[in-house]
Amino acid sequence: MLRAALSRAASARSAVSLDNRLVRLLETKSDITGAARCQTVRNPFIYQLRQLAGPHDQSRLPESSQPVPTNHELASKGVQSEEEKPVLSMEQSTMVALETKGIKQPKRPDVQALASSFLGGAYLSWGSMLMFHVGGGSSAVLAPGLLAAVKGMVFPIGLSMIVLSGSELMTGNFLTQSLPSLKETPLAHRAKTIALSGVGNLAGSLTMVAGVVAVGLFPHGSLSAGHAVAIATGKCSAPLLTAFLKGVGANWLVGVAIFQATAVQSAAGKIGALWLPIATFITLGLEHSVANMFILPLAQALGAPISTLDIATNITTVALGNAVGAGLLLGGVQKLSVFGPSAFEERQTQSKP
Repeated sequence: MLRAALSRAASARSAVSLDNRLVRLLETKSDITGAARCQTVRNPFIYQLRQLAGPHDQSRLPESSQPVPTNHELASKGVQSEEEKPVLSMEQSTMVALETKGIKQPKRPDVQALASSFLGGAYLSWGSMLMFHVGGGSSAVLAPGLLAAVKGMVFPIGLSMIVLSGSELMTGNFLTQSLPSLKETPLAHRAKTIALSGVGNLAGSLTMVAGVVAVGLFPHGSLSAGHAVAIATGKCSAPLLTAFLKGVGANWLVGVAIFQATAVQSAAGKIGALWLPIATFITLGLEHSVANMFILPLAQALGAPISTLDIATNITTVALGNAVGAGLLLGGVQKLSVFGPSAFEERQTQSKP
């Protein structure tokens, strides 16, 4: 009897020791993250060992080897299980990512926001320069519709640089600042973020104008210069309502481009996702306020018959349309389409991996 009792005690100590070694081994696995997930993996092995070893002192087992609570047990304690947590779809995750960005933007130092916006205005100017160069050089040989399509296909290089570099545009901030709740981002913080980005975009655009004029990239009398002058003159002579509505359409498409680019992870995927919406708004001749911060001053410097008041009026009118296009149609209608009636409620959800 004594020998049998000693044998059972030795078996129990051996089982506990083996349990502990197995737990330590599994906890070192780098591909198993989180206590709950690790428990789910290791408990079946530990319980199998218990059955093989026979009954022994449960109190000596490591705490992490205790049974994983069932969903019913969690619910009785008011705890939501992993399986019951709502999982976001791709478009919902994308909207949440943009909303999160909108919450973080006002918290940056002002100098950082200005630097990011300065680069945004400068990068977009490269797209406009390429558009003038290609459009001016092709205007004599291409039909108007085909010429518009060619210009539309080259302009998005500017937004590609902005998205991949993490720079920003005032027009993009019309979208991100429309998404957070007032509790998360007060109106004053939104206004400051948009104002800083507008100032930075204008500074970057005017710097590029000065550089283009100094280098002589578009000489007076050249096809490219003439093309820029003709485009700017048409923009400033359009009725204000037309400029406003074209601004709505342009930034609706720009917002869609940003939304699609946010939904993908690879650089090539982001470029492909944004290219067609941007090409569409350029081909259709719609209006973008930040692009006009470069186009109109450059055309004025090249001899276009437009005044500084004309430029300011156009940019202001178009910017208002841009705000409606991104803030109302994407920040409002698109968000409602993605989340339904709960679109403007606070959400505690888990993104789909």
